Amino acid sequence: MTPEQIHDLALTLFTTMVKCGAMREPVLRQRCRRACQVHGLNETAALLITESLASYRAGSCPQRTPLVTPLAKTQAILQLTMGGADEVRPSTVAVNVRPAPYAIAAMIGWVLTADEDMRPLLC
Repeated sequence: MTPEQIHDLALTLFTTMVKCGAMREPVLRQRCRRACQVHGLNETAALLITESLASYRAGSCPQRTPLVTPLAKTQAILQLTMGGADEVRPSTVAVNVRPAPYAIAAMIGWVLTADEDMRPLLC
């Protein structure tokens, strides 16, 4: 993906999160995954991005998960890019907060450049 395509996908995901508002998590997950696939991402990358966004919105704390899994790393990228606490301090993420498009783009960039062998390890 080009930087412009990453930017477009980040804006699409942000808009999807805004439109979903207080809708249930399955709706958000389905729409985000579909948006990723429409932009040409494979199922694994789409799932990783979707799960990270849904976890961030739910207020999940990336610091409680060791930074050894791709999901924990994507959550940490969102947290740090949004100006959140580092891995030593407790999380300051509030529930139902949408990450900014630039944070989503940073996370997408990491997913696209992550080692292929790591991406299937979503747990």
